Amino acid sequence: LATDPDEEVRAAAISALGEIGGEAARRALDDLIDRPSDAAADAAAAALAEIEADEDPLGFKLSG
Repeated sequence: LATDPDEEVRAAAISALGEIGGEAARRALDDLIDRPSDAAADAAAAALAEIEADEDPLGFKLSG
């Protein structure tokens, strides 16, 4: 659905990927960032930021 021709459907799907999170969602969003549609790329970047915030809510990156 993230590549649906309807802009509202795309936006909802991209937002849902950000809420769902996980590696598969991250890969799908990474692919969308490289697409020519600025709106989809911007939405994908915001969704990726949401995933990162959920994974590390305080903004600390621990190296292991």
